Amino acid sequence: MPLVTCPDCEKRHSDAAPACPECGRPNALAAAPALAPALPDAGHAQAAVAPRLACPRCGSTEVRKLSLVYREGTTRITAGADVVASSRSLLSLGAAPPAMRDSAAAAEVAGGVAAVALLLVSASVGSPGVTAIALVVILLLLVAVASVAVSESTWNRHVYPGLLEEWDSTFLCTRCDNRFIP
Repeated sequence: MPLVTCPDCEKRHSDAAPACPECGRPNALAAAPALAPALPDAGHAQAAVAPRLACPRCGSTEVRKLSLVYREGTTRITAGADVVASSRSLLSLGAAPPAMRDSAAAAEVAGGVAAVALLLVSASVGSPGVTAIALVVILLLLVAVASVAVSESTWNRHVYPGLLEEWDSTFLCTRCDNRFIP
């Protein structure tokens, strides 16, 4: 750092100082902006900057992807390598992905009803009318369980992937709570 002489008080100070420490006169050398070196022209046009994503309802740029809102709202409490507990914020719960359907619950209910029907059959061994009705009920339950399982499986294979893809491309406006796909 070279020293310069102040023209007013004739004291010497650094050329990097914004003003003279004695009299306060602004330093002309420190006040002058440094010129940036010119970059060579490569002959390429600068790429256009994409506009920020905005909510179509309110115009706010405070938008976030639903998958990110969901992931950021999850807290996991761990002890060592094991996850002990987890919690979700209300915003994260509202941004949850679609769930696959589970046909196990319908099968469990149908199994319970079938067990009751089997008990009726075993209790009414001597009555052919009650036995026939119980067997028809069991047959109808088995058909219903198979139908539900096929329906849930078909939904999981064909409908669920589209819903998950739509969820993954959906954005949430944090100002007006609007969900949209750009």
